[in-house]
Amino acid sequence: MTTAHTVTGLTNGQADTFTVRAVNVAGESAASSGVVATPVGAPGAPNLTAATPGDGQVALTWAAPSSNGGSAITAYRVFDDGAQVHQPPNGSTLSHTVTGLTNGEASTFTVRAVNALDESEDSNQRSATPSALPPTPTFVDVGVTHPFFDEIEWMASEGISAGFQPGPTYQPGAAVSRQAMSAFMYRLAGSPTFPDPPAATFGDVSASNTSFTEIEWMASEGITTGTPASPKPLYKPSAPVGRSAMSAFMYRLAGEPDFTPSQVTFGDVATTHPFYEPIEWMASEGITTGTAASPKPLYKPASAVSRGAMSAFMQRLADGSGVGV
Repeated sequence: MTTAHTVTGLTNGQADTFTVRAVNVAGESAASSGVVATPVGAPGAPNLTAATPGDGQVALTWAAPSSNGGSAITAYRVFDDGAQVHQPPNGSTLSHTVTGLTNGEASTFTVRAVNALDESEDSNQRSATPSALPPTPTFVDVGVTHPFFDEIEWMASEGISAGFQPGPTYQPGAAVSRQAMSAFMYRLAGSPTFPDPPAATFGDVSASNTSFTEIEWMASEGITTGTPASPKPLYKPSAPVGRSAMSAFMYRLAGEPDFTPSQVTFGDVATTHPFYEPIEWMASEGITTGTAASPKPLYKPASAVSRGAMSAFMQRLADGSGVGV
């Protein structure tokens, strides 16, 4: 007679109530008293949000996984190029500074979450190169203490942005125009050879526009179709880029990878939102974490993207797994 059974296909972290009944030729018994149990498994992977280099060290910060697997996170394990270098003492620690590194030598970091049963898969990767000397700012309005200093310096070093003269200034608080966005994306893609078309695609971007080539390249790649108008669609080059449109541009630049959202990450982007899929893709790639709020962070899809925030989005897009740019 079997007196044990394993129930499978349950959701980790979700409690279930179980009862048993005995059966003989005359019928079956009343249900036993209920027993409540919650299945557990490995937690989800954390999101490594920053790797900030210093003198012989790199400061890491990460966000907790969306699922703890049904058991509280007890620790996080930090890895440098695949080798464990630290295990913070408890599950509430979301940062660590890796010391003893060689200045000028790049390291790639990942983090795993640990619960009572198992550990997660690796987080997304972040690379950083410690440096003994404080960097010299490229732009006069972006000092070393600016929250996007590293990302903006990366934009300069990669030739994605030269800023504005005199200065040069970067104007990190200004909104990114759609014209500037086209130039950023074209340069991020490696400034591919692209012959200007014989006729302009958009009614408001003529061949005399300083970003004509970049905007036409965006159109040829299917990254933008503009706004319907007659006789030609409009690109609106001077208009600020909204966070919704930015998500679509980045998703298309990445080649529109196969992606099926499994959840709603942001409290202000429902499944019915026209840009739900590219916004969720950005979240899954660690390109955006949104603005902290309860019970869910906010993406603020209608807001304009600042040039400072755009530098972070661009670098994370370039660093992302399988992005292909």
